[in-house]
Amino acid sequence: GVGGSSYISRSLGEGKYEEVKKTSAFCFYLGIVAAIVVMIIFFVFMDPIVKGIGADENTYGFAKQYLTYIASGSIFVVISMAFGNIVRSEGAAKVSMAGMMLGTVVNIVLDPIMILYLGMGVAGAAIATVIGNISTVIFYLIYLKKGKTILDISHFKITKKIAKNVFTIGIPASITNVLMGLSNVILNSLLVVYGNNPVAGMGVAMKANMLVIFVQMGLAMGTQPLVGYCFGSGNIKRLNSVMKFSMLCNVIMGSVLTAVYYFSADKIVQIFISD
Repeated sequence: GVGGSSYISRSLGEGKYEEVKKTSAFCFYLGIVAAIVVMIIFFVFMDPIVKGIGADENTYGFAKQYLTYIASGSIFVVISMAFGNIVRSEGAAKVSMAGMMLGTVVNIVLDPIMILYLGMGVAGAAIATVIGNISTVIFYLIYLKKGKTILDISHFKITKKIAKNVFTIGIPASITNVLMGLSNVILNSLLVVYGNNPVAGMGVAMKANMLVIFVQMGLAMGTQPLVGYCFGSGNIKRLNSVMKFSMLCNVIMGSVLTAVYYFSADKIVQIFISD
């Protein structure tokens, strides 16, 4: 998704619209393949993965149950994430946001129904998440079919140029995300020695911290299509202007959020848990 969006933005700047169609199709079908591979890995190595993330005898069953359903819906989870980036690459930030918000709202509505009223517990939470992602994928497919977009999934063609441009940006982005997850796995493995409470406490802290990270990542995602388009069209002056403005916004937002978190840590934690 990240690699494809970067190349699509640059191709739009260069006026290579056929390349845009081929790239969006390439990312769609490659996303399906990647999801199937991930699903197989999860099912084959389910036990070591669950134990590796720090689950003990009290949480092992819940973690495995959740991961089983998430793995089953891997295709929808991956495509919803990938095409959130792809749609944004042509400047349709509101459409991308609407798709993600639809999935989130469906998830929020279904969570209490599945968990409490149907008594499905952790399994219900996972199923609600998958259904939310299915809703997002359907939304994006309708947009591709009926929306005013140059993106397309019918012009599928594997070319060396497209693969190189997508992977050159996409693989480092993937490694970055994997390392973020791996750091949490290592942290949980070290904390579980002291019981479940430290793991739960760190989980709350990490979720609160992610709110700040997501704001910063959101700014980067909003900047990326502009940077790619300016680079592709050779408008370096505008590219530098966009970069300076985004860095200024990042520093200001980062400073404000740091101050808010520093002086309101207790209240922020209590959003997630009262104990």
